[in-house]
Amino acid sequence: MHTTLLPIMSNNPVLNSHQSSALLAKIAYIFKNEENTKKYK
Repeated sequence: MHTTLLPIMSNNPVLNSHQSSALLAKIAYIFKNEENTKKYK
């Protein structure tokens, strides 16, 4: 689900570099949390 959104966000001209990088950082953080919870469950 997350991966399908990435190309749309990166190609969106409305988002400037700061917004998109913050967005990607947030997604990366969510990804890390999901991986961690899968490990411990």
